[in-house]
Amino acid sequence: MTRWQPRITAIDPSLAGTGLCRIVDGKVVQLETLKSKLTGHDRLAWILAEVYSAAIGLRNRADLVVIEGPSYGSQGGQSGHHERAGLWWLITHKLWGADVPYAVVSPSTLKKYATGKGNASKDDMLIAAIKRWGDVADVRDNNQADALALGAAASDHLGVPLADMPAASRVALAAVDWPQLPIDDEPLAVAS
Repeated sequence: MTRWQPRITAIDPSLAGTGLCRIVDGKVVQLETLKSKLTGHDRLAWILAEVYSAAIGLRNRADLVVIEGPSYGSQGGQSGHHERAGLWWLITHKLWGADVPYAVVSPSTLKKYATGKGNASKDDMLIAAIKRWGDVADVRDNNQADALALGAAASDHLGVPLADMPAASRVALAAVDWPQLPIDDEPLAVAS
């Protein structure tokens, strides 16, 4: 029997640079930072379209999407918080509407999984991503590091880890409310 290899899309939502990671058959097939000079609704629509293509699109439909939860302690002023929250809700609403299972990983849980410390800095996350998963993906910035860590956490949770992880890091996976997935020999069927 062939082991089920889930299609995972990981999203680190950000207005300045959304990190996106896709894992197919246990391999990182896409790791990028979505950046645009657009603003306001145009920027939100563009990010949403890119995420839609990677997670819900007919050719890339994910079996599981994992998204970083809101960072309630972030800086950036009220308008920045408001627009970031809007982006997060637009993405998760789109996933919900397309019936794509998704898990939300809090920033501190993600940091604990990747580094062993729930209060790791952005640079700590980048270093951990390069150290732990640098042989499976070329990590170029903090957004990609977070997206890759999210994808690695989901892969690990589903029993197909991208790398060996310390037990202390794996404990963080229990803090996530993972959706129930149909685990069998074939990925979820794509709706026509």
